[in-house]
Amino acid sequence: MMVMKNISSVVFIFFIFCFCSAKEKGLNNEGATVIDISRIMKTVLFHHYNKSVLTDDIIKKTMHNFLAKELDYQRLYFLKSDYAILMENTKKIKTAYAKSIGDGSEWKFLYEIHKLFKVKYKEQMEHSFKYLSQLKSIDKQLTLVDKAKNRGFPNNTVDGFKNLEFFIQYNIAYMIEKKKYNFEEAKQKLLKERKKNFLKRYSKTNYDTVKDFLNAFNAAVDPHTSYFSPYDYRSFNDDMRLSFEGIGARLLRDDVSGVTMVVSIIPDGPAHKSGLLKKFDEIIGVKEVVDKDFKNVVGFEIGELVRIIKGPKNTIVIIQVRRVIDNVIKLIEVPINRGKVKTKLDAAKISYEYVSSKNESDKKLLIGILHLPSFYRDFEGIQRGDKNARSCFNDVRHLLIEAKGHNVDGIIFDLMYNSGGSLYDAINIVGLFINKGPVVMTKNNKGKIVVKNDKFPGVVYEGPLVVVINKKSASASEIVSGALKDYKRALIVGGTTTFGKGSVQEIYHLSRSGAVRDIGAIKITINQFFTAGGFSTQWDGVKSDIKFPSYFDSSVIGEKEYEEALPFEKIKSKVNMDLAKSKWTLISSEIIEKLKVKSKTRIYGNVEFKKILDDIAKSLKEKELNKLLKISEFYKKEEAKTDLKSNYDISFFNKLTQVNHKKILKDLLDLNIFPKKNLGFDEMASTFLSECVKELLIKKDLNSVIPLDVKHGSSLKVRRLVDKIKSFVAQPKDALKSSSELKNKLIKLNQELLASYYPLLKGPFQNATFIKESLNVMGDLISLTNSKKTAKNKLLLK
Repeated sequence: MMVMKNISSVVFIFFIFCFCSAKEKGLNNEGATVIDISRIMKTVLFHHYNKSVLTDDIIKKTMHNFLAKELDYQRLYFLKSDYAILMENTKKIKTAYAKSIGDGSEWKFLYEIHKLFKVKYKEQMEHSFKYLSQLKSIDKQLTLVDKAKNRGFPNNTVDGFKNLEFFIQYNIAYMIEKKKYNFEEAKQKLLKERKKNFLKRYSKTNYDTVKDFLNAFNAAVDPHTSYFSPYDYRSFNDDMRLSFEGIGARLLRDDVSGVTMVVSIIPDGPAHKSGLLKKFDEIIGVKEVVDKDFKNVVGFEIGELVRIIKGPKNTIVIIQVRRVIDNVIKLIEVPINRGKVKTKLDAAKISYEYVSSKNESDKKLLIGILHLPSFYRDFEGIQRGDKNARSCFNDVRHLLIEAKGHNVDGIIFDLMYNSGGSLYDAINIVGLFINKGPVVMTKNNKGKIVVKNDKFPGVVYEGPLVVVINKKSASASEIVSGALKDYKRALIVGGTTTFGKGSVQEIYHLSRSGAVRDIGAIKITINQFFTAGGFSTQWDGVKSDIKFPSYFDSSVIGEKEYEEALPFEKIKSKVNMDLAKSKWTLISSEIIEKLKVKSKTRIYGNVEFKKILDDIAKSLKEKELNKLLKISEFYKKEEAKTDLKSNYDISFFNKLTQVNHKKILKDLLDLNIFPKKNLGFDEMASTFLSECVKELLIKKDLNSVIPLDVKHGSSLKVRRLVDKIKSFVAQPKDALKSSSELKNKLIKLNQELLASYYPLLKGPFQNATFIKESLNVMGDLISLTNSKKTAKNKLLLK
């Protein structure tokens, strides 16, 4: 959880994953300098939950983090002897911190450390460029200790060179075997990327050095205290209010050509209103009105390009795009007046599904699936009284009212991957499902416990409620799911537990009174939170009542994996069932046990969950065996084709492509290739891939089958497979011995194509599988509760 504080105003926010990447270096020539370091550190320790003094342990960890996690996070450039000498600077940290805040000269030793790193980095990179240019073949026997912290810094320069050479060969082997480049293509692409990364990393500024050091210090304090540069802080606010000032286009970068393409135009945004920018336009250059020439942006990372395109409202940006018109490629200049863009795709939304009643075979139950990706809130807009300011509480309330209007039989509340957000909204959302009462408690660094209540009597939705979570449901998601579980209001299903973050952060804006310069903000852990039942979600998270097999079962994810995570605590429960109770039926332990049995039976007979379980077992086995990085792993014999994920239900494929599948499907049906039948939603996308590749390619060009935005963003491996399919389809019909041979070859090609996409589809596949089983659980829950009500009514009649 976090707080935004500008001396007087405080806003609490619960988050686990920061929107702004601390690793996106070199984008900012603004922020804190050495003058500000002591002040920021003192601010952190003054407000922090359990760290108030700069101890020797914090100092030592800060210097280690600066050297080994910020500057040389791969342990490739500093030597062990360098590290030992540089760690002596811990004394300088102690001295500099003890001095009164002055001109910052006491911290300038950090610049000297960065200069030494640049010397070491340049030496290694020059060697890598030379080695890469002269490389003739791959040594498949090379290995290296997997994790940087386990292998440590190299003993000498030669060892450092060898480690770097390993990574060069490892990357090339990956590109050849996994992305299907040939040897020379892989070499040239890697050389180009390394030179680009070298220039970016070598040109880091003093602002970056200070930012690195501050984040090294923050990480030594706890995992969620961090520094925001002014750019990071603006981006954070954009994400929280689901809006920003720009043009309103979603972009996709082609990793082969380096060209970025427009894949969709955001409705009601500036680009949409102008009508000049088109889907599939390739962005070549960008300039302001006052600029003479376009800045060539081919090869830019998405983040860099977005930063150039974004700008203040009512200013014009001119974008040079490459567009195909009547089979002719043309360069077009597109002027767009920047304005407010609302990112509606990240807002709460609801869909509806029917499930069969478990005790009335002829009855269909209508279930609302309410998806909330984050606990967003436009703090600034609401503070200034903007009637259009967004909050997830208002959006969820309106969606629940809509669902009631449809007479839904149950609600599935999807909090998967929801990493947190506004505490205010989290409390009020719980209040939509209970009458009133304590929702969450916070404890500060003085031991004071504050109970935060749902203050608004009344319940918006009283029907059956299932909350779906996974290991990346965190912070505010844990408050909501934990409170609903404490009050026995909802059944919690999904992954084994949530993330396990039970701390509260506060954001302090660092602009000094009277200062012209903006140096950003600092996010500080100030409290620990507890569910109404008195349980801290710290470390263990909120446990599911009914557990589904999850890919995260084989992953090292969670609060307890962080070195400086706060410990678990338990305080007295404040659950007040009398205040909370309304007409809803309590989720009893008896009901949970019955539902567990039914769900477990389904899961172990379900082909989708079997695939997830197989992948978990495979992943755990590989982790046990692979303590070393091995180039030979890329050259293992391909597994049997039956292991390819060709029979996955990929109705979720539309989430990846963002194309109009209904129109595509209609076009395919109009070709009279498929049997005339009404294809349901679940069949639609899987038909789109498998049937198209198996049958449609025989009669129609591939370009009309696979959407341009999919092809554009896909890997070279997929592109070459597409070419392979084209070549195969173009063969004379008499070249094939039989129609069965044709069918088998096309099925094989389809399997390869789908397997190529599979790594991208695992997450959406699991989400879809979780929702399907949640619907089954909801059907069981409704049947059980209805049966209990019927039995109770019969007893009353007697």
